Amino acid sequence: MNPTFRNLKEARKEELLTRAGACFLNMDYEKIHIDDLVKAMGIPVGSFYRYFEDKEDAAVVYFIFAQMQYSKPMQIMDVMEPVELTEEEMAAYEPVRKAMRRLPASVYERVIMEANRDRIFDAYKKFLTELKHDGKVRADLDADLISFMYATTLYNLELYFRHFGIEDEELRWKIKKYFYYTFFRYGIMGTEPQATGQ
Repeated sequence: MNPTFRNLKEARKEELLTRAGACFLNMDYEKIHIDDLVKAMGIPVGSFYRYFEDKEDAAVVYFIFAQMQYSKPMQIMDVMEPVELTEEEMAAYEPVRKAMRRLPASVYERVIMEANRDRIFDAYKKFLTELKHDGKVRADLDADLISFMYATTLYNLELYFRHFGIEDEELRWKIKKYFYYTFFRYGIMGTEPQATGQ
């Protein structure tokens, strides 16, 4: 994120990104032009380039914002117990999901990696260190390695969904829960996974 944009007041950033969403959520990414974005955001072209490097940069910043606003991501503390998404939460996030799936792979990768990697890595490492200190995870656990793996698996799961054409949201969520709460949790805790019925 450009420092000029980062230094704007939070309300102004949210306003600009919400307006940009009119383009990113409703138009094909390849057909969006800078003119479309500046018109939607209500800013001059010069301001756009002070805030963002280009369209891709604006898209990455927007979709990171959208994920934080509308999704309930895998929370760090919930690695022990699954979070449940309501139908309303899934429906509210559906336009963002659909738009993200239309992004070129390189843009999508930036969104997922930049949104999750550093933020989740730091939080998860802290969490694992505390669990290890309390004797709740394997003694030989490498917190740096596991934290990095956890922070980057979301992108790998999305690659899996794309590769196998898995579009159904309920199935995607079941696969994520299986991976994080059965397979992944089993690995770090060193206990037998519980049957999840999935």
